[in-house]
Amino acid sequence: MKLRTILLLLATTIALGLNAQGHVERPGKQAGKPHTETPKPKPKPHPEPGLTPEQMFNKGWVAYEASNYGEAVKWFHKAAEQGDATAQYYLGYCHENGYGVSQDYNEAIKWYTKAAEQDHSTAQFYLADCYRYGKGVSIDYNQAIKWYNKAAEQNALSAQLSLAVLFYSEKEPLNYSEAVKWFYKVAERAATTQVWIAHFYLGLCYYRGYGVQKNYYEAIKYWREAAEHGENNSKEQLMFFESQKLTPKQLTEIGNEAYAANDFEDAVSWYKKSAELNDSEAQYYLGCWYNNTQDYHEAVKWFRMAAVQGFADAQFNLGYCCENGHGVTQDYNEAFKWYRKAAEQGLADAQNKLGSCFQNGQGVTLDYNEAVNWYRLAADQGLADAQNSLGFFYSSGYGVTQDYNEAAKWYRKAAEQGEAAAQFNLGTCYENGQGVTQDYNEAVNWYRLAAEQGDDVAQAALDYLKRKGYY
Repeated sequence: MKLRTILLLLATTIALGLNAQGHVERPGKQAGKPHTETPKPKPKPHPEPGLTPEQMFNKGWVAYEASNYGEAVKWFHKAAEQGDATAQYYLGYCHENGYGVSQDYNEAIKWYTKAAEQDHSTAQFYLADCYRYGKGVSIDYNQAIKWYNKAAEQNALSAQLSLAVLFYSEKEPLNYSEAVKWFYKVAERAATTQVWIAHFYLGLCYYRGYGVQKNYYEAIKYWREAAEHGENNSKEQLMFFESQKLTPKQLTEIGNEAYAANDFEDAVSWYKKSAELNDSEAQYYLGCWYNNTQDYHEAVKWFRMAAVQGFADAQFNLGYCCENGHGVTQDYNEAFKWYRKAAEQGLADAQNKLGSCFQNGQGVTLDYNEAVNWYRLAADQGLADAQNSLGFFYSSGYGVTQDYNEAAKWYRKAAEQGEAAAQFNLGTCYENGQGVTQDYNEAVNWYRLAAEQGDDVAQAALDYLKRKGYY
């Protein structure tokens, strides 16, 4: 069904009015009961001795229910003249539709206005409709919005939906953000009202990025929920969406959106669709999922598929699995191989790992110079662990000329990022005056920061300085 057709059908439905369940209705008992919560003006002298405006309205209501509209109009008019808002609304409705009187939009507007000004929400809705569709007045969207708003603020479902559609497709310039706001209000009541059309529109907004960030997962979610409750527009939209041949990247993006919404089962489903089309990013995410659920064999399978396509993060994770024997036989040479591939693509974590391999001779011949080179690459990218390691090499003189100033510089960079080992090392620099002016207060400050993170050596250093009376 084309969107224009949908809009026309929806506009017709809204123009007729929706009851609390979303069904088209003519005014009935529930809608017509006097709004006792609305303060009424002081009654004028009764033209019918002994009858209150409410009693006059009730006489009209009995006639209305019996389809005796002429009699109903007589009593509605009597009550309306006495300021009864519900009677004014019904009198307007009878004039608009020619019930018991000749159809007269001007009279309808007159009585709708009187009732609307007394905060009768249904009258506000119908008055807004008159301005929206030009019944008895020139079309005036500003007036329509004004009265829809008043009714919507009283939680009138039809008014909220009408506002949403106006902003979505009618009033220029279109205001999608405002439309989304009102569609949300209708949608969040759908389980009670069984009005699911707002879900359809919210799906369109997410699908197209109207008033919200484009998000296929959210679009599908709204369409699915509405379709499950029989909303045909959503059913058709889902069929259309599923008929499209989505690219692997699109499938992965939907998976990412589902994951961000904590819908992990759906995320994995989308990742699998993409991964089976050989999308390396999806294969990597699947590997992460299985790794986190400790299905290491399945994790390694997907990491390897992404790694052989050059996906750096997957190469790093595959290296980590090989190093630690997760899902594969522990193999330092294989770990080093994959760390190097990722490191050569500029991945800081892999560069740091490669530095560690060279430092410890793990999977490669021990080489401090190479260790320093790789640590420096990672440190220059701001990786705190690598900055601390580089500080250690300058402090010890391994692979570089010993330089306490450089050591303190790199320790500080890492310490300021919260790296506990670096905080301890910087504290040591201040305690011993290495690369900085000796300062026991500064030493205590940095030891304390490390100790607060559970560093036992830092706590021991604090205890020592306290025994010596340095603080």
